[in-house]
Amino acid sequence: MNHVFFICTLLIGAMLLPSQGVAEQLPKLRRSYGYLVIDTEVYRPVSEWKLSSRVSIEDIQQGHHIRFVALKAGKYHWRSINVPHFDLPFRRDFTDEERWAFTIEAGKINYIGRLLVKEQRGTDYVDVRMLNRSVMTYQQLQQSHGEALASYPFVYSGYLQDDFIDFLTSDVESEQ
Repeated sequence: MNHVFFICTLLIGAMLLPSQGVAEQLPKLRRSYGYLVIDTEVYRPVSEWKLSSRVSIEDIQQGHHIRFVALKAGKYHWRSINVPHFDLPFRRDFTDEERWAFTIEAGKINYIGRLLVKEQRGTDYVDVRMLNRSVMTYQQLQQSHGEALASYPFVYSGYLQDDFIDFLTSDVESEQ
């Protein structure tokens, strides 16, 4: 009987521990494709983040998460985000905002910034931002996706120019 109690206690304890997570295995990129790093920090429910008529993210969890999407090289622009408010739908349109544009370079891991959805909002607005956290994200990816970083160069390809990540990654490459 004590063994059963001990095993149940271990199982319950393991379920309560923070998940360490297993790094997702990235498939080899096809020619003329690059990875888009989707780095989200979300503090309220988001039902959809739309990139184009064919590409959208629907399973956006609250908290900080990073995922990869393989996209054909080229220019892209986030179109909209849907953030429901109680029973009311709310869609924020980004099509006229140049800062939501970015480029995907083939054969590279393309970081465009952290997509932040803040908790505060009203019935007619939501606080959505794109923040450059390239160094922090790069350090996280070194731990979770080191093999991918060894295979594909990490570049910042967001709206603003950021030469620091080029300096950081060239310094790391020269050490190897």
